Amino acid sequence: MSYEPPLGGNWMTENAWLAQSRKKPPPPSILRAVWCIYAGAAIQVLSAVLEIAAVRGRIQSVLATSATPLTPSQLNADEAVGVVILILSGVIAASLWFWMARKNKAGRRWARSLSTVFFAVLTVGQVALIVQPVAGENKIIPLAEWLAGFAAMVLLWQTESSDFYSARSRRY
Repeated sequence: MSYEPPLGGNWMTENAWLAQSRKKPPPPSILRAVWCIYAGAAIQVLSAVLEIAAVRGRIQSVLATSATPLTPSQLNADEAVGVVILILSGVIAASLWFWMARKNKAGRRWARSLSTVFFAVLTVGQVALIVQPVAGENKIIPLAEWLAGFAAMVLLWQTESSDFYSARSRRY
């Protein structure tokens, strides 16, 4: 019996494009988009921290208009629940930003599409915030987050970015 290599010979020379696509660094548009995504994550964390800092005042203002007054222990329980919800939502949102940054930098085509879906959801939320009767200073941080996402979308859908995703997706 003799041994014959798979695919009739040297697999790496026949599929050299595989090794080249792994070594090719992301183009500048992808790197700038990743930095915009990181900025969006940082803005999300800042937003969560500011919301947590303001949660007690907001709960008290809502309860002041309530017909039934709460005891101090009920107020503390409501505050704790509010803080936990804000922490969880902030961690989840920032994690999604970081995940999309890593996967887009790696050239995953599905990550660009999913990032676009997340940006569409962010845009709907931003429109909903704009139409609400909220003070203008409360719209600044969400607007900054939206701008970071918009910049990332523009960069992710440029031609050189599309070429990068195409080169990386040939491996799969």
